[in-house]
Amino acid sequence: MLYTNLKHIENHEEYLKAIHGHKNVMIICGRMDPESIQVYAAAEALAADCCHISMYDIEADSPYTQFLQNIPEVKNLSGIPFIVCFKNGNVVSVSRNKSSKAQITELLDNAFGLQLIQR
Repeated sequence: MLYTNLKHIENHEEYLKAIHGHKNVMIICGRMDPESIQVYAAAEALAADCCHISMYDIEADSPYTQFLQNIPEVKNLSGIPFIVCFKNGNVVSVSRNKSSKAQITELLDNAFGLQLIQR
């Protein structure tokens, strides 16, 4: 279990509900390690300003992450944490090494093609 204030995805059904139930979705795949915690903290700080983006986390070491890790755009990534952005159920961005609030803001702005985040 990840100890974040983001919504958790813990099985395939929750994954499908997340990506198909919301227009703009960001999923962070990681652990409770220092690098991942930094990404979670930045996402949590942005969550209030990103009301048009549903933010989730998923634990990298659990067997239910296989459906996320088998996405073609994710297969070539090495290491965690990584972020996958979905728009209308389709992958629009995959990224690693985005850990600051500013970097994640830029990623979300680029992924969703809108200035969704109030600065």
